[in-house]
Amino acid sequence: MQYLTTLLLASIAFAVVTALTPQDIINARMTIQRCNNGNVDPSLITQALGGQMVNDREFDCFIACILEGIRVSNADGSLNVDNALSKLPQNIASRDIIVDAIKSCGDQRGDDKCETAHMLYQCMQEKNIPTTTLLG
Repeated sequence: MQYLTTLLLASIAFAVVTALTPQDIINARMTIQRCNNGNVDPSLITQALGGQMVNDREFDCFIACILEGIRVSNADGSLNVDNALSKLPQNIASRDIIVDAIKSCGDQRGDDKCETAHMLYQCMQEKNIPTTTLLG
């Protein structure tokens, strides 16, 4: 479960960083439980946390489910830029760079929600938004 909690934070980081309230933490844990079908290989979590690109359909679908659960994606799985930006703390390091990346990557669209989540993650990687900086 600790891996999955860390994965949740890492996956949120590629699209948005939230200032977690106690209720957010409860909601996040519920989202993880709902989204995880046991199909995500733990080594992929380690890979993602290490800043490496993950190319795995189950991982992409897990990310899409989380984005939906934290309400930063639209019905088609695309990033809801306004919601994502509203959750971004004012005092986060490199805020301007992250805002630009969210705005720039917000138009990514795949054939389905899972592919869109992959494209969002890839776009953030290309914008050099490291997970460790976002979780900082």
